Formats: sequence, C-alpha cells, structure tokens
Amino acid sequence: MNREKELYAHLKVGDAEAEFRGGYAEVWRSINRFLTKAGSLASPVKAKTSDYVPREGSLGEKVMLLRKQGWFDAPKTVKETHQRIRENMAFNCDFPTMSKELIRMVRRGVLKRQLTEGGYVYTAPWTVHQTE
Repeated sequence: MNREKELYAHLKVGDAEAEFRGGYAEVWRSINRFLTKAGSLASPVKAKTSDYVPREGSLGEKVMLLRKQGWFDAPKTVKETHQRIRENMAFNCDFPTMSKELIRMVRRGVLKRQLTEGGYVYTAPWTVHQTE
C-alpha cells in the first residue's frame, strides 16, 4: 500500500500567516498559492540602495547601471539581460558569467529573483522612484 506521509508547514510572510497540512502535492500547491498572494499583498519596499560598489569596467558595474536606469523594474531573464549588455553596452561575457553575476546581485540585495513557469526572472526589490 503506497501511503503518502502527511506534511505540516507553518509560514509567516509579513502580516500574513498560514498553516498547511496534508499530502506533499497538496501542501506544495497551497504554499505556492500563499506565497504568491502574500507577495502581491505586501506593500512596496522603500529601502536605500545597496552599499555595493562594483569595480569600474566590470560586469557588475554594467548590471548596476541597468538597475539604475530602471531595466529591472519589470522582470528580466538572464538571456534578456545578457543580450542587452552585449548589444547596448558593448560588453562581451558568456552566459554562465552573466547568470552568476545576477545571482551575486541577488545576494547583495540589489536584485531579487523569482521562479516563473519560464524560469528565473530578476527584478529590482524597489523601483528607482521609490528611493528618492
């Protein structure tokens, strides 16, 4: 008899809090729905810009420039960002390097990363006009 173990999870995101109990698939779907709704209900984050200052001429500098120009105000993939930097900034790097740099920016708080059906997208945790 194939019996699925019952899972239990308790999550809190900001003021939203929920408990989940059931089979793996059911709990997983419920948590994803909760996180999606909790994220959309959250008020915009007003925060100072990151203290991170990349080296002059580096890929990090190019990503920060795109960030300041509002490129990441709408979700962008690694592929879109890679293409934008190669074409508009005449900076040549390979795709894995671009991916690693975007992940570094997430760790530094400059960008946030979200998993979508098409893969990961990167956005600004706050928009440029919210920091002014």
